[in-house]
Amino acid sequence: MSVMQINNNIAALRALRHLNFTSENLNRTLSRLSSGLKIVSAADDPAGLIISEQLRSQISSLKAASRNASEADHYFGIAEAALDEVNRMLVDMRALAIHAANGATSQDQRDADFLAFANAVDSIINVTTTTRYAGEVIFDGLPKDYLIGEEATDVVSFTMVDLSADASIATMDGLAGWVDAAAASASLTDIDALQGVVSALRGNIGAYQQNVFQSRERTLAVQIENIAAAESNIRDANIAEETTNFTKWQILTQAGVAVLAQANVISQNALKLLG
Repeated sequence: MSVMQINNNIAALRALRHLNFTSENLNRTLSRLSSGLKIVSAADDPAGLIISEQLRSQISSLKAASRNASEADHYFGIAEAALDEVNRMLVDMRALAIHAANGATSQDQRDADFLAFANAVDSIINVTTTTRYAGEVIFDGLPKDYLIGEEATDVVSFTMVDLSADASIATMDGLAGWVDAAAASASLTDIDALQGVVSALRGNIGAYQQNVFQSRERTLAVQIENIAAAESNIRDANIAEETTNFTKWQILTQAGVAVLAQANVISQNALKLLG
């Protein structure tokens, strides 16, 4: 290339092309440093963007599932606490029935025992019909599905028994009193039957809390951690690397500006021939 050409300054055009390239990379590095992201726009890494968005969606779903499992665990915790109180009242009721079933117990004492017994029955019914979570009755006897995964099929079902409809408590609630020791003794059968139902339900609740909800929370936490690490590896900027690149592109940009200035001077040498 002759240095005496003035219509097309090829050296300047070449220097400008390189300067534009380095300027673009400098701006890209600045965007990464300021955002903390390696993929600021789809043009930075189309394939990486698609994968990272899928991972982000999965992470969001897993977090929601973990929240569901946690809420279900608390829901069951409220139910178990209510049943613990029911069990305590059944223990007291059994003691009252045993005392009233004693032949040495007077009818006045038996009547007093039954009054306390009847109050306990009312309290049990009240507990089972008014224990709520987020405004909804827990012991409604209806099966419920709990979504504790990222897919619609990741559900477990459980039915909270409606104790107020249990045959044993219905029998005890219908008693007008204990007319004799035998009547009080007969109540022990219903108490024991209801205790069996309550204990079985508490056992099932505890098993679901420990082996389903709490276990799922731990499993989901590990999944979220690892998927977030994978998403971060794809999308997050390596600040140390980007700082190094920034320094490189900054120096190259400064050099490009200086070279472009020199290239523009080269063609001016042709003017000396006109002097």
